Amino acid sequence: MGCPQTNGAVVNNSIKVTWTCADDPIVFGSKVIFNITSTDATITKVDIYKIQEGKPANPWLSSCKIPASIPFTVSGEEFGEYTFRAYKAGEDVSTSTIYGNSSPFEVKLAKPTTSNSAEVFAAEKILLLTPVTIAGTEIRYTLDGTTPSKTSAKYEGEFAHEKNAGDTFTLKAKTFVGDNSSALFEMAFTVASGDVLLQETFEDKTDLSDYTVVNNDLIQDTAEEWALEERYGNKLAECTVGDTNYRNDSRLELGAFDLSAYTSAKIFFDFSTSYEWALEKGDGGPHVIEGGVDLQLVVKEGSGEWKMLWHEADSLPNGVNYGNAIVALSDYVGTDHTDVKIAFWSIGEDAAWTTVDNIKVVGIK
Repeated sequence: MGCPQTNGAVVNNSIKVTWTCADDPIVFGSKVIFNITSTDATITKVDIYKIQEGKPANPWLSSCKIPASIPFTVSGEEFGEYTFRAYKAGEDVSTSTIYGNSSPFEVKLAKPTTSNSAEVFAAEKILLLTPVTIAGTEIRYTLDGTTPSKTSAKYEGEFAHEKNAGDTFTLKAKTFVGDNSSALFEMAFTVASGDVLLQETFEDKTDLSDYTVVNNDLIQDTAEEWALEERYGNKLAECTVGDTNYRNDSRLELGAFDLSAYTSAKIFFDFSTSYEWALEKGDGGPHVIEGGVDLQLVVKEGSGEWKMLWHEADSLPNGVNYGNAIVALSDYVGTDHTDVKIAFWSIGEDAAWTTVDNIKVVGIK
């Protein structure tokens, strides 16, 4: 049953259990809040039980006093269906009454998603994402219309679809952990013609003089700004901290793009950070934070204000500090969008750093 309309409800006799969560069905990584009430004053507590072989087994949440509001984060060991056992005053486990759900709620494995839009260009790679980080997680996918199984192609990073402009294809993908599998993710794509407006790997660079580095209020040391560095055997752009105040607040401006002739546009890039710092997305520039870092993609037109389109928490599950991103520039294409400026903005302290690499800006007609 999951979280229909982000609100579940189960009423058994005089007990009402409601819950809210971000996903339907409830999946690994969901933050779930159970609210348990009863109109029967003799019912004093409720256990939530996992159903095994058709019967309630070990409690999942134990001895919830009535009324209760219980925040809970689902981990990978809780796949399955659940019901409730209510205890009345004076009862023990052996004599308590089981109030089973006619439609037990279910905890399932999260299905993968993609940050690609339905329109891709010929050289674009497909990027799959999943919030599941438990050991043994695999994504399997197909491009031939069949439903993926545990023997289908394994996702090991972004991959080429190998289709030509004008072609269509359907991506199907599922997440697997042991004998558990997610619901099916399915998306149809159309391949459009595209122009590569910027492609930067930094491998032939000796510095970042082709771009503009702008430092802001927190900068007191040029070592705290964007610079060309080498990590993991590759050259890339890195914003790190200096020796003066251990902070950075620096913008790497990629230049201005004329997107007036395009119906859509995208920017692709690889990134990493020293901390995964999940801040809420704001309307303007970076937030001042302590003990962490925030990498943002910002855009402005002409002499307007910088607006944030993306920050690293949009693409990273908790505990991961590197990844790939595809960000649509949907609001900046078509007539009059002749001066679209794009930049990476890094702000942080306490030895924080960020990197970007393999940047590509593509316009699609």
